[in-house]
Amino acid sequence: ADLADEEFQQRLRDDSFAFDANVYAPACDTLTRAREVQTVGGPPPLRSEAFPEGLPHLSGSNLMRVEAANKFLEFTFDEIEDDILFERGAVLESPRRSWLWRFPRALALRSISEWDSYEYDACCWFAARFKPQTFDSNIEELGMIRAACLHIHSPDEWKSLPASCCSRKVFAT
Repeated sequence: ADLADEEFQQRLRDDSFAFDANVYAPACDTLTRAREVQTVGGPPPLRSEAFPEGLPHLSGSNLMRVEAANKFLEFTFDEIEDDILFERGAVLESPRRSWLWRFPRALALRSISEWDSYEYDACCWFAARFKPQTFDSNIEELGMIRAACLHIHSPDEWKSLPASCCSRKVFAT
């Protein structure tokens, strides 16, 4: 589904009223800070501290990707504000260093007394690798997810695995 498509967003909006809580986990592809690590042939940065909503020189497919992501994020922020207004639970999830948390509307949400941040390291909750994560939410029970990693990780844990490690054979029966 195209999450930036207004017709699809309206269907999601209509469906959201049927639930006590809604969880939003926007795609990280344009919000990741991994793009800051310059590698030969690697993807260029799309956002910065000064321009969390997109670098001004973007063009072509990078501009289209950032604009589509921002359109969906605006929808997400609208929905979260409605969730808070109508006293539904809402959870917004993204990596801790995501550019998402630098958006003016994300910062504005953090000024609402019912809205709080819950930080945890994913490896504390059975993830295979260390990854600092954040939930922002109006569900105070999420406070129990807060956890900081206190063990040692391999410096190679984020390196790509050989294709043979991940391949699976499918057998017809």
